[in-house]
Amino acid sequence: MRLKLDPIYAVAKSFGIKGQLLPYSYLEELAESRSVDEFVDKLRITPYGQHLTDLKKPYDQLAIEKALRRHVIDVHHRLVNVTPRAELLSVYFYRYVASDMKAVLRAKAMGRGFEEIQQGLDLYAEELLGVRDEVVRAAAAASLEEAVEELRRTFLAPDASLAYRIWEERRDLSALDSAVSKAFYTKLLKAFKKTPRGGRGDLKEFIALEVDGYQILTLLRAKTWGLPAPQTRELLLDEQVNLTRDFIDDAVEAEDIGEVVKMLANTPYRRLVAGGAEGLAVISSLEEAFKKELYRKAGKLYKAKPFSMAITIATVLLKELEARNLTAIAIGLVEGLRPSVIAQSLWRV
Repeated sequence: MRLKLDPIYAVAKSFGIKGQLLPYSYLEELAESRSVDEFVDKLRITPYGQHLTDLKKPYDQLAIEKALRRHVIDVHHRLVNVTPRAELLSVYFYRYVASDMKAVLRAKAMGRGFEEIQQGLDLYAEELLGVRDEVVRAAAAASLEEAVEELRRTFLAPDASLAYRIWEERRDLSALDSAVSKAFYTKLLKAFKKTPRGGRGDLKEFIALEVDGYQILTLLRAKTWGLPAPQTRELLLDEQVNLTRDFIDDAVEAEDIGEVVKMLANTPYRRLVAGGAEGLAVISSLEEAFKKELYRKAGKLYKAKPFSMAITIATVLLKELEARNLTAIAIGLVEGLRPSVIAQSLWRV
């Protein structure tokens, strides 16, 4: 029988994890490492050290990235286990699985074999959730169609056929990503709506950026794929948070990306739109802006609402950001970039 969990302990645990986040000055120091070996050695004295012990020289970017990701997954999993009413935090854990599903479907669409796909995956999150076999079978499938069939046994089930159908018609890898994302965000929104109304307030800021961000980016991508209105609606979630139904309906019928971008001026997300960006650049710019805003709000929550249970999700988001920055440093060192250039790729909130 599971013991009754203490929300105060979960919040205290989150603050303890936040206290171990690497300061930005240390990230800059890591960016100045003379080699990847030196970078890894410096990281060994941090909380990431345990997950770096199995790395073997010569270190490569992918192995480092897997180790960093595994650390974040462990932190997230520990928080789930000490947090009462952790439904939303648990659903966030499926983000790692969704990322791996995207990688598998993309690889199958490009005709890659099981061995090649396996080298790029670390199914640690799937092991913890008990869905590893389904993802392995998808990776071992003879074709994309068979891989999609295997993933019907997971949370992707409602959108599996949609992923394959849009790929067959448009041959755009990002369409596969969108179908997987739709399944994840549907699950996330459902968990949020099950949260007692009194506990939704602080969570809403995160969920709005996640869900509304998906809706907006999907609307924009649908224009680049030339999807007709009915197919665009299939990729969209049934609900949004801070966007109106009228906005969604008008954007679906819009002629092009430019028209949708103009409509964003009348939404709460207008300041996230970069001036001067056009076409595909608008999509990448907005995607980055939504992510940075999510991390910024996560960082602010500790002072604004220190006793909020949303702190647990904020902690996971900040760990995600930290791992993202460390990966950027590793990539820069592998490519032989100057420290000043590497520093430009780091996100600071």
